[in-house]
Amino acid sequence: MTSRIFRRDRILCPRSYLGSSYYSPSASAALTQVVQGLSAISFGAVPNPSEYGSSVTLTATVAPSTATGSVQFLKGATLLGSASIVSGQAQMSLSTLPVGSNPIIAVYSGDANYLSSTSTPVTQIVYKTGTSVALASSVNPSASGQSVTFTAIVSPNWVSGTVQFLDGATVLGTVTTTSGVAALSLSSLSAGTHSITAVYSGDANIATSTSAVLTQTVNKAASTVSLGSSLNPSPFGQSVTFTAIVSPNWATGTVQFLDGSNALGTVTISAGSAALSLSNLSAGAHSITAVYGGDANDHSSASNAVVETVQKIATTTTFTGWGLVHYSVRAFSSQSRLHRRMPPEQSA
Repeated sequence: MTSRIFRRDRILCPRSYLGSSYYSPSASAALTQVVQGLSAISFGAVPNPSEYGSSVTLTATVAPSTATGSVQFLKGATLLGSASIVSGQAQMSLSTLPVGSNPIIAVYSGDANYLSSTSTPVTQIVYKTGTSVALASSVNPSASGQSVTFTAIVSPNWVSGTVQFLDGATVLGTVTTTSGVAALSLSSLSAGTHSITAVYSGDANIATSTSAVLTQTVNKAASTVSLGSSLNPSPFGQSVTFTAIVSPNWATGTVQFLDGSNALGTVTISAGSAALSLSNLSAGAHSITAVYGGDANDHSSASNAVVETVQKIATTTTFTGWGLVHYSVRAFSSQSRLHRRMPPEQSA
């Protein structure tokens, strides 16, 4: 807007009455007339549009350039700040404008020589701050059951909110950011490949964002089996319990017990162990092994051989002596013969 500019001035205006045949002459008091010039103010914002959190410079230009005083910047009735006029301009910077349309005006306060004036509104457009998420794994590939930490770094790092970690469409966990960082540790990923992403939630002023897919490879865990016998050596016919301890202790599945290549039995693992009791091993040495069959997350494995020695049962023999011998005489025709009669238990 262009206005005529007037300088401040003082004009003395005395007036006299000369009188008449009926009235005496008189003179008025001096009148001081103060004249103030008009002012004009224009206003702009740079950059426009802007992102939330970025600095915006508001510049008001006051005419004439000799005007002094200050300029207030307002959004509606809310005072954003004020700045003194220097060489016809007043400037201030701010980064607190909310997302959306922000109509702003500049108001010149006026001074002794110039009247106040108000600019036409300028609408400052503020968009949500753009963000990005970088995702990393502490160990890749990893083994089943091994702890893995996924770390999401959100940029810019001053944003707040949460990061949701997903395996495909499955939510693994949600973590609040600290200085733009969120980390999630877990050891529950199954063997195989997993498509991990990190999603920053955003808020009213910050845009949401999603990381690139991180392919986490989880290999089956190595397993071991240790085998023990409840009694070794053992006597023939005695019950013996063979116990297999499987590591890692979360392994599932079964253990097969073998005597050489002969299967003795198969037992389901419970809390990392499986036990088989039997009493039918023959006398002699038996090479016993336990073979873990593995599962979806754990490799199979076999124990070292335990040589189970089964001893024959000890026996005792007691000799009680022979029975009594009886003799008798029998007559046969004209002669006789001595005949030994054997004890009943030895006679046929």
